[in-house]
Amino acid sequence: MRQANEFLFLSEFGKIDDGFLCDTAKPWNHTGQAFETMKFVRKAACVFLVPALLGGGLFHSQVKAALQEFTTQLGKFLGITEDLADYTEAPNSSVTQNGLTLTLKEVILDQNQLLFLLDTQFDSRSEPREISLAADVWMNGEKLNALEEYTSDWMGSQSEPQYMVRFSFDEEWKDSQAKIKAVFKACELQVDEETGPMSGAEIGQYEFSFHASKTVLEDHTVSVPLDISVPIDNTHEIQFAKFVKNSVGSRIEGTASELPEGYVYYLEGTDSTGREIRYHLSSLIDGRIVFVNEDNTWISSDAAWIRLQLCRQKLNEIKRTEDMGEGEEIVGEGAFEVNGEIDKIGGEFVAEWQFGF
Repeated sequence: MRQANEFLFLSEFGKIDDGFLCDTAKPWNHTGQAFETMKFVRKAACVFLVPALLGGGLFHSQVKAALQEFTTQLGKFLGITEDLADYTEAPNSSVTQNGLTLTLKEVILDQNQLLFLLDTQFDSRSEPREISLAADVWMNGEKLNALEEYTSDWMGSQSEPQYMVRFSFDEEWKDSQAKIKAVFKACELQVDEETGPMSGAEIGQYEFSFHASKTVLEDHTVSVPLDISVPIDNTHEIQFAKFVKNSVGSRIEGTASELPEGYVYYLEGTDSTGREIRYHLSSLIDGRIVFVNEDNTWISSDAAWIRLQLCRQKLNEIKRTEDMGEGEEIVGEGAFEVNGEIDKIGGEFVAEWQFGF
């Protein structure tokens, strides 16, 4: 009963009338130093109240979302909207629409890409269901290019799905501060037997706006320099130059002019906690080679290093013969399968860091 009353209060608290706030924020019909002092005290009290409510981590995410909505209105009427942005933190901020709460867990800057990590949670009165999530993001008023949007479980075992949305921008981020606005649209996910998954009825739209510096967002991506040369044969080698890690995943970057064809190349090994990890060859373009961790493997947050080995396996062409009748046969070519023993190339190498992820 107590819990129900608490959420009843939350519901009514979130319905505080805008007009009431506006009327109470209007200037009084008084003049003099005493009134000016009261105005200062009133605003100062609100400024200190906002971070106390939002930054204290006191409540459930839905409670925190209601407090954020209230304090945003309050800041608008008191003329301190811009100041509020300095007090609130984007990570773990939440917005609730129609029983679904979206929580912005982290924003990551990785080279010219901006990544948003989100949690979803339905309230106790709403039936949990699968959703699709689309987004539009603006940086300093310029709309960014969406690269990929998908559900992921690489962040660990949790009851609610987590989402990662990736955007890119063409030019280098030169501003020390940037205003970022992200609008996410959540819809029910429907599955058509013929066309597959598709977006259904809209649940709600969720906006997160904040100021951020390039340095702060880059802090979520850690780069460890490497100087590892792995000869493939007498004429080919890979020079590993950098290990990159953030909450989304990790990759190994380097240079290679070309690689012998007919093989699948990958890196495999373990981190310092014993967790196995594997990197597949993602790209080899203009001499730049990139290995990216596979979706079902990731580095432990407690790890201090990883030890890796370059491997390859032979690709064999598959030929299929189909009998067309009357003695006519068609031989299909062009498909390949990985077959044969694993070749370990060179020795193991280690990427080590002195700080946590």
